[in-house]
Amino acid sequence: MAAQFITFCTFHSAPIRMASSVQTWARDCYTKQTLFGVKSSNRTYVHRMVTFDSVEVEDIKEFEDILSNGKVTLSQAKREQIRIR
Repeated sequence: MAAQFITFCTFHSAPIRMASSVQTWARDCYTKQTLFGVKSSNRTYVHRMVTFDSVEVEDIKEFEDILSNGKVTLSQAKREQIRIR
């Protein structure tokens, strides 16, 4: 089976959208990388209306739940449904 790499980036919504955090995963293991000049970690940010603090992701399988609990929706289809309501 081929290796599966997943990379997540969080961007500031300032005038220039700069990467503020990066996560890189190979299957279920966090890997250390540098992307856009930002060193990766296993921490991410949820919606700024919930908290400005980073949240640790111990397992990639929890990532979507962590973001969802932090009021962040990854699925474009779900985002569209929310926007239409």
